Amino acid sequence: MDGWIDTSKRALVNTLVSCCYGTMYHKTIVCSGVSTRVDGPWFAEILSIVLKDANAENVVQLVTDNASDCVSIGHILEAQFPSLVWTPCASHCLDLLLEDIGKLSWVRRVHKRANYVVKLFTKKRNARKIFSNYSSLVLLRPSATRFGYILIVLERLARVWRALEQTVVSNYWEDWSDSKKPDAVKVKSIVQDSSTLPSIMIVISIMRPLFSVLRLTDREGSTMGLLYEFMRRARDTLQRGAREDTSNKDR
Repeated sequence: MDGWIDTSKRALVNTLVSCCYGTMYHKTIVCSGVSTRVDGPWFAEILSIVLKDANAENVVQLVTDNASDCVSIGHILEAQFPSLVWTPCASHCLDLLLEDIGKLSWVRRVHKRANYVVKLFTKKRNARKIFSNYSSLVLLRPSATRFGYILIVLERLARVWRALEQTVVSNYWEDWSDSKKPDAVKVKSIVQDSSTLPSIMIVISIMRPLFSVLRLTDREGSTMGLLYEFMRRARDTLQRGAREDTSNKDR
C-alpha cells in the first residue's frame, strides 16, 4: 500500500505474516484498474480476505503505516474481527518523528548548511579528489526516503570534519580552478565557521537516541516490550542532555 506498482503500472499490495518463527512474505495482491490512493473501506475488504486466509482467530495484530487510509482500515477491521488489534508501524512513527525534528527551523538551517558541503564534494570530482588526500571516508548523501537520512548525513560529516578543515586550507584547494567560484567559497566559509560543527553535534545528540530505537524496530525479533524499554532510555537520554545544556548555560 506504499505506492508499489508492477511493470504494467498496476498497483500492488504486499502482505507479510509474522509469528514466533519470524516474518514471512504472504502474498501480493494485484489491484487491477485501482488507484493506490483509494479509501480505507476498499483496503479493509482486501485485507479481510487475507485475514481469513490466515484464519482470523490466529491473528492478534495488524500492523500498517500511519496514513489516514490505514488508520481507517484499522478501525474497520477491529470492528469486524474482535480478536484483532490494529497497531501503527513503530518504525514509521519514529521516522516521522525524526522528519518532524528535521523540519524545526534551526535544525533545517543546520541540515541545509551540511547539505551544501556534502553536495559540493559529491558532485565535484576534483573537490572529492582533494578531500580523499585527507580522509579515507567519503561524504554520504542518502535518499530523503531513507529512515533517518538527516542523521546519516550529519554523523558522517562530523566524523570527517577535521579532514574537511584540512582540505579547504590546503594548497591543492587553492590550486583548484573552481576554488574561487561562489559554491566553493561558501563551502569553505561553512567549514571554517566555528559554530558549524557544534550545531551539527547538537542535532546528532537529539536524533541519535531515537534513531537507535528506529534501528531496533526495523529488524527481526523486535517486540513491544523492547520498544517501550528503549523508548524510555531514549527519553532519559534526551532529558539528561537537556539538563546538562541548561546547567552549562547557567555557568
